Amino acid sequence: MFPFPFSFVAPTSADVPLELIDNNFAMEFDAASSQYIDTGILNLNGTDFSISYWFKTTATLSAFNYYVPFSAVTNYQFTGAYLYFLGTLTVGSKNNAGTFVRGTTDLSDGNWHHIVVTYDISSYALKMYVDGSIDYDETISSINTFNQPLLLGGKSSSQYLIDCSIDEAACWNKVLELEDVQTIYNATNDNPGKCANLFTAGLGTDLVLWNRMGD
Repeated sequence: MFPFPFSFVAPTSADVPLELIDNNFAMEFDAASSQYIDTGILNLNGTDFSISYWFKTTATLSAFNYYVPFSAVTNYQFTGAYLYFLGTLTVGSKNNAGTFVRGTTDLSDGNWHHIVVTYDISSYALKMYVDGSIDYDETISSINTFNQPLLLGGKSSSQYLIDCSIDEAACWNKVLELEDVQTIYNATNDNPGKCANLFTAGLGTDLVLWNRMGD
C-alpha cells in the first residue's frame, strides 16, 4: 500500500475569489501490486456528501466487479466508480437493496475525466457528474453512508483494483451544487497545469478531505 501522502484538510473558511494553483502531479496505481491509499475513517455516516476526483485509465477491462476510487471497505456502501459490464467503466453506486445505479459515460477511454458524486441523505437524491455535466440524476432507495476507511485506488483485494491514475481527490460533508462542480472542472479544463484551490470560491466549506496526489 502507498504511504498516506500529504493532504489538505481545512476548517470552514469565508468565501474568497477562486484561486488557481499549480497541478503538476498525479498518482498511478498498479492493480497487480495491489496499490491503494487508505484515507482513514471520514465522518460521513448519516450526512450529505460529495466526492470529487480526476481519473484516468487505459486498462483493458473484462471482469464484472472492479471498483475504483473512492470505495468503502464493506458491501452496500458508496463506491465512486465501477465496471458494470462489457468492459465499460462508468461512475456508479450501489443502494441498500444491492442494486447498481450508473451513469453512461465510458471512463475507460484513456483520457482524464473529472468525476463528482453527490448524495442528499434526506431526499435520497443521487447525482453523478462527468466533466462538469450531469451523467446520472435520480432519487433512489437510500445509500448506506459510511463511517469506514475510504480507499483511493480500490479495495484491499486484487479483485477490486484497477490500473489507473488519480488526482485532486476531495470529499465534503455537503452536496455540491452544479456551479461548484463546474468551477472545479473548468479550473483545470480551461487552464492546463492548474487546478482550483478548494479553500477559495466557497469550496472550502465542509471540506473534510483534499488529497492532491503528489502536489
